Amino acid sequence: MKIGTVIKAFDFPGHDDCYMIGKVISIEGDYITCDTWEIVFEGEKNIVKGSTHRFRTVKQGCMMFDSKFQRVVELA
Repeated sequence: MKIGTVIKAFDFPGHDDCYMIGKVISIEGDYITCDTWEIVFEGEKNIVKGSTHRFRTVKQGCMMFDSKFQRVVELA
C-alpha cells in the first residue's frame, strides 16, 4: 500500500455494514491516515464531500482477528 491508494477500512470483524472509504495520505508505523470519502454505519451511507474529515486505521495484520478477516481492502 502507498500514499494515494483508496481503501475501505472495516470497523468490526465479521460486519460488512460499518466501514469508511478514503484516500491514503500518510503511513506511519502501523497506522494509515486517510482523507474520508464515505462513512457507512449499519448500512447507512454518509458521503463526505469537500470536507477535511480524516480517519486513521491500523494496517492489515496488526489487529486481533486480522488473520481471519480482511479489515483493510485496497479499492484503487
